[in-house]
Amino acid sequence: MHFIVALFLLFSVTPKHVMVGHMTSLGCGWNGKMGASGINYDCKIPIAAHKTIPFGTIVRVTNIDPKSKLFKKSTVVLIYERGPYGPGRILDAQPVVINEIAGKGKGGVRVKLEVLSTKYACTGFKCLRKKFGSSHIPYDILLEMELMK
Repeated sequence: MHFIVALFLLFSVTPKHVMVGHMTSLGCGWNGKMGASGINYDCKIPIAAHKTIPFGTIVRVTNIDPKSKLFKKSTVVLIYERGPYGPGRILDAQPVVINEIAGKGKGGVRVKLEVLSTKYACTGFKCLRKKFGSSHIPYDILLEMELMK
């Protein structure tokens, strides 16, 4: 019986969704304005834009540029917007994210993305605002993200 349970657990684990590409900074020009998910832009919150990952998905972002002083440094972000649309770019992140894994003043870095949680994932215009009942990310979700680092 234990063997069957072990086999079930072995084959029921799904692999993480992983992507590699260039991450750039959104900047603070949109601070306070609402994004497509219904969440307001905030330069100090670890949030990012991705073309296809559902809003509310929590993703680990790791610096994979071997020339960087912060090579292999990672952080956790919440997907809240669509983009980027430039060639080779897979993520637009708030400056706080870039500063943490690439260094202050850097405009971008090559990264690996790993989906950690789809617990809050949703699709559609303003879906996170509807889910959270607010245009801001609840504190308990930010705390949960911090614990995933």
